[in-house]
Order: sequence, then structure tokens, then C-alpha cells
Amino acid sequence: MVFILSKHKQVFYFPFKSPQNSYLELMQGAWSDLGFEIADVRDIWRLKSMRNHSGSIVVLNWFEENVARKSENNLLAWPLFVLKFRMLKLFGLKIICVRHNRRPVDEVSKQHIKVFNKAVKYLEDQSDAVIMHSEIEAHKLGINYVPHPMYPLFDAENNIDENQQHHLVFGKIKRYKHVDKLLTMWPLNTPLLVAGEIEDESYAGELKTLSNSRVLDVRFDSHRVSDDKLNRYFENSKAVVIPYVDSCCIVSGALIHALSAGLPIVTLKSDFSLSLKNAGLNIYFFEDKETLLKTLNSMSDLQAEKQDPDILSELLGEIAVKKELQSILKKINILQDGNKTC
Repeated sequence: MVFILSKHKQVFYFPFKSPQNSYLELMQGAWSDLGFEIADVRDIWRLKSMRNHSGSIVVLNWFEENVARKSENNLLAWPLFVLKFRMLKLFGLKIICVRHNRRPVDEVSKQHIKVFNKAVKYLEDQSDAVIMHSEIEAHKLGINYVPHPMYPLFDAENNIDENQQHHLVFGKIKRYKHVDKLLTMWPLNTPLLVAGEIEDESYAGELKTLSNSRVLDVRFDSHRVSDDKLNRYFENSKAVVIPYVDSCCIVSGALIHALSAGLPIVTLKSDFSLSLKNAGLNIYFFEDKETLLKTLNSMSDLQAEKQDPDILSELLGEIAVKKELQSILKKINILQDGNKTC
């Protein structure tokens, strides 16, 4: 695949970094491979940077949530947002908005939701391009699709101790993810590891009480899990269990992370997960206790095959990501002539 590189152009990112996961770093890497220098959007507001940036790009992630949150306690948050957005346009920047969420993830006020929806509409109307990481949802809404980048792969089959194998639930454990409901139907003698910081002490207590009352083979690691530790957990996992359809997030980061590790996934059916299964990935569905048991048994019979790396690469690999980004660059008239490739 040949990519035309853009010379001496920048992509200004919001936010620039995230301590939570490497998504921003991975996407910035794709832009960098296309020849762009990566910078923090806050750099634009420095006096020496307030100039014409024609040919450069601003990429906004979770910006609607940022505006809605600030509007809770600041009446000037909305007019300041609109002013800054218009100034970015005046500086000659092309603005790309990435839609991650359909609505706020946490429980918030009606005013928060109102501003969130208002910001979504403004960003979609005024941005030069809008991106989603779900192909099926992007096509339904007439929005640009870019694959969610895969997290760095490793060999999940190395160093497996058969006596320690488990199924894995990981990520920040919030109530809307229904881990409590999963524990009410989880088989008694099937090892399960729940790894990740639990939303609050009350919910942590509920989960542990439920596990103890049913005498489940469940272990909790209730702290933020580092990438290194998560990789070790992946190595000893038969499959990743995602016991919810996220009505807030457009794409499940946990699902992408599990796919990147090459692990089969047990989850509820959604348009996104069904599209991945139809593309050939090893995704198994359940609806209730009966179908969960049936699914786990069938996976045991099939020895839960790992994901096909060729299919993963075709759907979510670096080339697929950069190909779609280049398509967007053409639409917003950014690409320059060049003969370098990546």
C-alpha cells in the first residue's frame, strides 16, 4: 500500500495524552506515519503559534464531554468553546472530530446531557470531517469510518499454566457493565478473574458478597491494571468476557484490546460485535444463564481458537487505519503531491 506523505504539516491533538490507555498514542502514530508532526492542541494558543496553520489539522476526541462537564459550573464554557472553535478555523486549520460516545458514560445531570448533545451537533455540523470507529454505525449515519487501532500484539499462548487458566473480565468495573449480573449466572466451577479498578467501595462489596454467597471460583484484582500485568492475565486467559452492550460507547475498547491479544470473546450481541463475528473473528454470544453455559461448553469443545491474525490485520491493522485516514485527507483537500511511502 502506498501512502502519500504530507510535508511540514501538523496534527494538533485533544487530548494530547491519556494515562488510561494507549489509544491516542496509536492514532498519533498513524498520523505520524502519514508525514504529520504531532502536537498538543494547547500549543496553538501560545502567542508565537497564533498564526496561519493552513494545511494542518486539529483532531478532537471526547470534546463534547469536555464542554458539557465544564458547563456544569461555568456559564462561559459554551461561548468560549464556540469562540475557540471559530478561531481554529480562522487559523486555517482543518478540524476532525472523533465520535466515541453516543451519550455521557457516567450518570450526569439533564443540563450536562443537553450541552453534550448540543456540542455533538455543533461539532458534526461545523467540523471538516467526523470519524467513527464502528463501520456499521458510521455507514448508517453517513460518517467517515476509520478502524479502531489494535493494541500491540504479543503471543498469548506463551507461558500458560493449564492449572491457572481462567476467563477474564477487565477494565474499569462500573455498574453499567453488569458484572454483578454476570456473577449471578456464572458456572460454579469455572475460574473467572475480574481485573480492574471497581467504580466504588459499595459496588466492590456487592460483587465480592455475591461471589462468596454462590461459592464461585472468582478472583478479584481491584486495582488499576498496568499493561504488563494485563498482558500476563491475557496469557493465562481462555477467553475475555464482556457482559454488556455499551449503549454509551460506540466501540468497546475492551473488545478491541482482547482481539488484539488474539483471544476469543464471550459477549452480548450488538451490531458492532455481530459485524466482527460475520467478518470471521471468534466471538461467541450469550443472552442468559442457559445460553452462557451453552456458549462456554461449546468453546471448551472447540478449544476456543485464537483469533486469525490475517483477519485482524485486514480489519484493524495499521495499513487499514492509514488507508481510511488518507481517504479523509483527500476529502478535506489536505494531501500534497509526494512519492514517499510507509
